[in-house]
Amino acid sequence: MIPSEREQELVAMFDSFCKAVIRNYSRTLIRRKSNRPENLDDHGRQYILLHPLQYFP
Repeated sequence: MIPSEREQELVAMFDSFCKAVIRNYSRTLIRRKSNRPENLDDHGRQYILLHPLQYFP
């Protein structure tokens, strides 16, 4: 069965939406990684333990 033109439009819109979600999530992960302190001294470890959601969603 050949999908109608409307069904093809809906599939294309859903495909575009999925790609946008994936792209935005990957940007968020990159941003979070760049905001993470590189050298985790004792103060950094304590901060992460007190504020874990900032680093581990």
